[in-house]
Amino acid sequence: QATFSQERSRHTLLLVPASSPTKQLAAMFRFMNPLPGPMPASARSGDGTIANVGLRIRGACQCQECNQRFDTEKALQLHVKYIHGDKVFRVMTLSKADADLQGSSLGGQELFRVRKASTKVQELRGQISEALDCHPLFLSLFQHGSELNDDHANSLDDIEAITVRQDLGRDSNHMFD
Repeated sequence: QATFSQERSRHTLLLVPASSPTKQLAAMFRFMNPLPGPMPASARSGDGTIANVGLRIRGACQCQECNQRFDTEKALQLHVKYIHGDKVFRVMTLSKADADLQGSSLGGQELFRVRKASTKVQELRGQISEALDCHPLFLSLFQHGSELNDDHANSLDDIEAITVRQDLGRDSNHMFD
């Protein structure tokens, strides 16, 4: 009479013969990895380079916060809902372009230019909000991962190290409105 051990995996009960640990592990592996053969094209990401590991290169819909790409708008909506807390943001990088300050999407698209950019947080936020035609309340400025407050005492000497996050005021269900 065989004895069985119970293993829980993915909320499903699996009864595995307790005859040998090797057989148990093999049975559990087959149960947890039911897809034999190559990975479907829809589940693949990257292009073989280290820089693009985990990024879907050929997706038609792009997340404006993290630059990830998806094949459908529905997939992007689910990503925003469950990965970014159901708030739609746009993240922008800053760079100097001649005498101007240029704001670009993570995909490299130029979104705005500011002439004679201020080195004070509150003034710079106002200049960027004017260029984007939005209220300054919807903009956050970050430097090295920390949010910069309006009363930031130091002047912004390395303006290209600043990242701008714009709250677009929508959730994932209304992101394409």
